[in-house]
Amino acid sequence: MSLESAQSGQYCSATLAAVNLGAEVATLVIDCLDAAPMRAMYIALGAIPDERYPGTDALVVSGLTLSFQELADYRPPIWPGSEVPIQLHLDFFVDSLDEAQEQLEAFGARRADTQPHLGTGLVVMLDPAGHPFCIGTRL
Repeated sequence: MSLESAQSGQYCSATLAAVNLGAEVATLVIDCLDAAPMRAMYIALGAIPDERYPGTDALVVSGLTLSFQELADYRPPIWPGSEVPIQLHLDFFVDSLDEAQEQLEAFGARRADTQPHLGTGLVVMLDPAGHPFCIGTRL
């Protein structure tokens, strides 16, 4: 399969299966200005150190490894809006929205001013570096 055919959508599941490389996500790298408050907030969400990467700041939450890349010229995404776009965001299940929001705020997160999903039970939060993420009660 060529890059062009994959980008144009001209492929089928049989073709994809034939070229499956068995890749796994090693870590989701999150850009930030300072890794310490990011770690603290994700630990408050239940993340634990990833023992596969000793001596690093890598954390595991729900089986996904997170690591934090400090950038001197980091600019947080602007949400809503697209001046500095959001590349991805995470959604988390919590037992209590109020308790989770209070605990996350104690660790540097803040509730976003815009809340388009309150009717569906999702609260948009911003992590200490400004990345949006959602919290919602378990389905």
